Amino acid sequence: VDSPEAEDHLARVRRHCPHDVTVPVSAATELLLCQQRRAGKLDYKDGASRISVCASQDACSIASQLADWQTQVMDKYGSTGVLEAMRCATRLRNPVFAFPVGNIDKCTGVDDKSSSGIILPDCVILKRGANVEDLFNVLKRQPYKMLAGDYIRAEYRNNHGMAKVMRKDDPISPETRIVKIMTNKKACWQRSLPSLTHKPSNDVGMGHS
Repeated sequence: VDSPEAEDHLARVRRHCPHDVTVPVSAATELLLCQQRRAGKLDYKDGASRISVCASQDACSIASQLADWQTQVMDKYGSTGVLEAMRCATRLRNPVFAFPVGNIDKCTGVDDKSSSGIILPDCVILKRGANVEDLFNVLKRQPYKMLAGDYIRAEYRNNHGMAKVMRKDDPISPETRIVKIMTNKKACWQRSLPSLTHKPSNDVGMGHS
């Protein structure tokens, strides 16, 4: 609703699509509010209908701007609409939740050392229709960086607690969301673990004849 013709356009959309969700959004107001909040000048919560000025030297000048935002956007539409638009979009197409694990039986994290045995410590939100390969690619990138190297195989834990093999193109679903993906290379967290390889001892006992 930041352009002069926005209200007419909004009314036209609602008239032609009466059964669809429409959310008026003022992205410009949201941006300004977030900038002022970051500067410590405003007390504003995402999706809120009211804004308050924090005590500062230029509180008076901000208060006049605040009055305009409050009247033209917040009082008229209830909020800037940004958070509500995101909520509505999510409800229209619910995401898929995946739980990557390092131990399919215990359901502990990919990084067993840092997760300290916590059950299902990580949850990755994926778009509907995402498959095992999509999850693998997500786990290789920031902010996760849980996996490295090339994909080898994957397993999921079914509703009976049993491990079943998954193909790369198998979709992630509520039935297959607990997934273990194996690769041929250690991730960063694995490289810091002490080596478990035993070196041969030089003190070998000799038999007596």
